[in-house]
Amino acid sequence: GLLLSDDIQMAALSGTHGVRAAAAVAAGCDLALHCSGNLAEMEEVAGALGPAAPEAQARIDGTWRSADSPAASRYEALAAKRDVLLALAAG
Repeated sequence: GLLLSDDIQMAALSGTHGVRAAAAVAAGCDLALHCSGNLAEMEEVAGALGPAAPEAQARIDGTWRSADSPAASRYEALAAKRDVLLALAAG
């Protein structure tokens, strides 16, 4: 049940990164995805959002708990295999 936005860096919304993140959360997203790695932008987003609402935090916590499921273990094995293949391809 966790809902996260598309990357707000993609500029599908107008305004600053903080305004975009706040708009995504106001529209119903639990998390606003920001992928650039730019620290100033991340600080702006964090400042615009503050702590997650209690309902959103409950969904976030539930998602983390489900990471211990058998499906998560299969994902970890597949991700490890992917990493080995990418390393081989990189030479």
